[in-house]
Order: sequence, then structure tokens, then C-alpha cells
Amino acid sequence: MKKNSCFLICICALMPLSSQAQFKLSAEIRPRIEYRNGYKTFRTDSSNPAFVASQRTRLTFDYNTEKIRSSVSLQDARIWGETPAKADAPSIHIYQAWIEPKVADNLWIRAGRQMLRYDNEKLLGRSNWGDVSLSHDAAVVRFEPDIAKIHLGGAYNNDKSKNFESEYTIDFYKTLAFLWISKEIGPGITGSLIALADGHQKEGSDTRVFQRYTYGLYLVSAFDSSLFNFKASFYKQNGKNQTGTKINAFNAEASLLFHPVKSIDFIAAVDYYSGNDLLDTLDQTENAFGSVYNTAHSVLGYMDYFTSMPNHTKGAGLIDFYLRMNTYLPRKISLETTLHYFMLSNKLPDPAYSTLQAADKYLGTEIDLLFKWQVTKDINLTAGYCTMFGSKTLEILKGGAHEKYADWAFIMLTFKPVLFSK
Repeated sequence: MKKNSCFLICICALMPLSSQAQFKLSAEIRPRIEYRNGYKTFRTDSSNPAFVASQRTRLTFDYNTEKIRSSVSLQDARIWGETPAKADAPSIHIYQAWIEPKVADNLWIRAGRQMLRYDNEKLLGRSNWGDVSLSHDAAVVRFEPDIAKIHLGGAYNNDKSKNFESEYTIDFYKTLAFLWISKEIGPGITGSLIALADGHQKEGSDTRVFQRYTYGLYLVSAFDSSLFNFKASFYKQNGKNQTGTKINAFNAEASLLFHPVKSIDFIAAVDYYSGNDLLDTLDQTENAFGSVYNTAHSVLGYMDYFTSMPNHTKGAGLIDFYLRMNTYLPRKISLETTLHYFMLSNKLPDPAYSTLQAADKYLGTEIDLLFKWQVTKDINLTAGYCTMFGSKTLEILKGGAHEKYADWAFIMLTFKPVLFSK
């Protein structure tokens, strides 16, 4: 505890305030209580519902001038009760710590531990639902003139300090490089192009790195006073996966928003992940689209049955048809109701047969209910209830018993005050 206090004091002391500097000290306290009775996987005859309380706490220091920007964010993430009382266990770690000097007009270079968030967060996202969000040790060149935004970033990871190359033993990428270009291409329409290469070191090798390439387009509209808006994305995936298998996969998503009145809007969407024909034993190509470094919880249902693709469908792909209704009430209260219809996009063997026969592609129907209340400028209350009506095929993928009622509920309080600003 003394070490943590000294560390915070040193950070404040090392940030001198000039007349042109802006310094902000902010915090986040986010406790969440969950009821899990079929969350992520089906129940069994012997399983009982779990109640889990978790908490994320952050303290963020932002220091900006005309020539430099910087941020340091300390984070503690814990399950209530996981640490014995009076235990001297280290728990605070760095979520973000970056510096960004201005090297020319509209040109900045951000280096250090940072969150990467682009477009619909399908490829690079915060993963903010998790108590420990996703961040990267990377450098990003950001060129943002009025006509477009261009970001070029990269990372090279090691598991320890070393004098000679050795195997990277951590389950993460060895190398990362990406290019993102965003521009308004018409009145109310923004388009983005992204190309990303992530390299994974071959197991047992010091130097062999298998590169996976993911690239594509994202379009979003924001028409003023319009009944309709849309979002669409298409991402192609090539290269090799972590085992060196060639990849030929894609993901496509399209959604249409209908806003008939001020207090209600409707969304109809489809999200398609290509998959392998697992009955074709001769095809040696990986046709299943793989999750990159995305925000998993906000897509494919809140019950998180499909957060890691292609693993969670055993490579058979996935299609998510969903309908959503958002209702906006007085006092900054909103309600979100979503119906998901999940099915495989390709063939999965059914183990009930002695010969190769395809299982039914229907996986299940999920209903998500969400309540959001912006209590004050600093306080947000979110609560949800979700249930999954799964099929026998989903039981093949997840285990457990699909006949058992599966549901999940949570309540989460988020407090994000600005403690000091000058």
C-alpha cells in the first residue's frame, strides 16, 4: 500500500503545470453483481447458479499542452473475496501509459501502453465489458488533417528482456501492424479502410512467425432528420493461422436503423462469419473467420456464447440475425430489447451418427433485455436480463444440457468523476 501511494505522489510531482498546460485527474469505480445460470455455457444436472461480484477501479492522469499529450491510467480489477483479508497481494497494474508529441501540423506520434479502438471494434476494440480491458504496447502515428484521418501503428512483443531471440511463450501476438484511413465520402456518410497484420510465433521456433492478414471496409451513415440510417462492414482474412494453416475467410455485417419517432428506434441486422465444411476432410484451408482483438461482448449476444471465433463454433462459422428496439424515456432512461437467432454458416458433424452427417445448423435464440439510467453526469446504472433457448447442436459445441433453462442477469454501477482539472 505504501509503494502504491508513493507511486501516485511521484506521478503528480513529475507533471509540472505551466500556464498553457491542462492537467486532469479522473477516476472510475465500477462494481458489478451477476447471476449466472447458463452464462457462456449450458447447465448440467449437478450445476447450481452462481452469484459473482466484481469491481474495476481506475485512476487516470491526463497532461496536455499544445505540443504534447500524455495519459497514465492505473487499474485494479478484482472478484470480491478472491484476496484474503489483510493479504499483501499486488493488484494495481497499468492499463494505459502513453506519450504523444506533436511532430508537425496535424501529425502526432503516440507511444506506450494504449487502448486501440476503431470503427465497430470488430478488429481493434476496448473489450470494455471485461474488468481488465484490452490494451496494447504499441506506437501509432496519427495524421489527422481536415479531409481525412490516417493512423499507422505497430507493435513487437517479447516475454522478457533478452540478448538473443527466443520463443515468445505468451498467448498473444508477436507482431502487430495496421493502417486505418477514415474519411467522409458523402453527406452524412463516413467510410473507413483498415488493413491489419498480426504475427504469431511458431511453437518451438525462435524466428518463424506466421502472419495473418485482415483487411476491409466499414461504412456508417448519420443522416440528419432521417428515418433511416445504416452500418455495414466487410473484412477479408488471409495469410496463416497460429499453426501455419492457410486462411481464406471473411466476415460481413449489415444493419439498418429505423427511427420513426424521437423516443423509439429499431435495428435489423445480420452478422456473418465464414466457416469450414467439417464434413470435407480433404479441405486443408482454414475458411473460418477468426476473432482479432475486438470487443467481444457487444456483438453476438450478451450471454457470450460466441466471444472467441472460430473456437466457439469449432470452426463451422456463425450467422447472427438480430432485431433490436431502443426506447428512450424521460430522466435519461433507456431500454434495449434484442432478439438473436443464431445458426452455423457451414457444416458441423453430428456425433449421434457413426458416419459423417451434418448436424442441424440452428443453434439457438437469445433474448437480451437492458436497462440504462444516466443518474447524474458522473453516475450510470445498467441492469440486464438475458436468456438463451439453445438447440442440440449448441449442446454439441458447448456441453451441458440444452433442455435446461439458461439465463443470466446483472446490475452494474459506474461512477466516473473528474477529481481535479486545471
